[in-house]
Formats: sequence, structure tokens, C-alpha cells
Amino acid sequence: MIFLATFIPSSALALSLPSHQVVCKPQIDPAKPQYIVAYGSLMAKASRNSTISETQATPIWIDGFERGWFYRSSVYSHTAPMTYLGAIAQPNAHFNAILVRIGVSVKRGIENLDRRETNYCRQRVKRDRIKPWWGAVQLGEPDAQIWIYYVQKPQPPNVQYPIFQSYLDITLSGAIEIDPTSEFGQQFIQTTTYWSSFWVNDRPQPERAIETPIPRIQIDRILGTTAPTNRYILSRSKRRLSYF
Repeated sequence: MIFLATFIPSSALALSLPSHQVVCKPQIDPAKPQYIVAYGSLMAKASRNSTISETQATPIWIDGFERGWFYRSSVYSHTAPMTYLGAIAQPNAHFNAILVRIGVSVKRGIENLDRRETNYCRQRVKRDRIKPWWGAVQLGEPDAQIWIYYVQKPQPPNVQYPIFQSYLDITLSGAIEIDPTSEFGQQFIQTTTYWSSFWVNDRPQPERAIETPIPRIQIDRILGTTAPTNRYILSRSKRRLSYF
């Protein structure tokens, strides 16, 4: 596995993070604009706003990274472990995402994100890895620092750590916010790896929730008409939570 940055311990974060996590969360320059690449639940505005303030959110392509269902964790789940989306450095890969500019206190914003993404690492992204999703959009100031949260040990879903529909619903609701035509959501599916039949429909008792309404009908239309999720959606609808 190849990572694209050398990590520098951050004394600024040492007081708020366990010592084993500080080394993979580099120090920021608070005098510079700070951006993050949001590629999972942070694509949803309500989910982002629960953690940070923002001044700009722009759809992008990011090159040199792979997004997939390969982060197993029970840290965020109230009752059941699950597999979350993660990113790894991969030279020939790319995916669509949202570039978010952190507002107000950038230092506090990054610290809040680091706590939220507690078992992920964070690394700088070179500006030439970021492309506009459409048009000739200006992507950040020349001196901006751009960050992505990545996974150190990717592990795909299994029966103990399935994909949960409620988490996917939040993520795809963010894709629909950006592009109501569903193209961005379809590309999210197509540029995400490790889709799996280990997929729980937990909508009746969602593990993850946000306050804004979830467009479930549009989400299911996207999932049912886009490969590879169209192969799994029927088995998802029959799956039960009882084996947890």
C-alpha cells in the first residue's frame, strides 16, 4: 500500500487525541484555508454541520485514491458493528466527492473532525489530484491545505460487519443534495469498491440518522438501476437484524 505524504506528529492535537492517533493526524497551518475531501456521510450537509461550520462545498473528482467499503468499526454504532466507507491511496483510482472549506475556526474544525474520524488517519492531498466535477470551478486558494481521511488496514464487509442502509442513506442524500438529477449518486456507486451482499436494511430501526428527511424512494431508484448495487438490493430488502 502506498501513502502519499510523510506524517508529522502534531503537538496541537496531542491534548485532544489518544497518543497512538496523533502520529497519523498531521499538524495544520491555521493561517491557511483548510479543506477536507468529504466522500461518505460527510457529503450530507446536515451530517457535516453537526461537526463543523463551512463556507463552501464543491463537487469534485479526486485522483489517486480508492473509496470502498473497507473500514470495520463499532465505534460509532450504538448496538451493532458495521463497515463504513474509507479511502486508501491507489495510483490509478479516482472517485467523486465534495470539497468542503472549513469556516470560522479552522483549528477547531479540524480537531472536531479528527475526533469524529477517530480511527481514520488524515493526510494532505496535492492540488493537482483535485478536478472539478463539472465546469471550470475554482477549487480552493493557492495556499490552501487540502486533507483526506484514510484507512490504514482496509477490511471488506462480512456477516459480523455488514453495510448498513441508514449510513448509506445519509451518504446518498448528500449526493442528491449536490445533484438532484442522480448522476452524482450513480457515479458514487460506480466509483466505490467492495459492495457486498452483507448489507442490512436497518431503516425500521436506523443505526445512523440525521434530522433532515432522507429521499428514500430516489435512493432506492439509484441503487436499483446502477451496477453493481442493482445485484444486491433485493437481498438487502430480505435481510434481518436478528443475527446480531
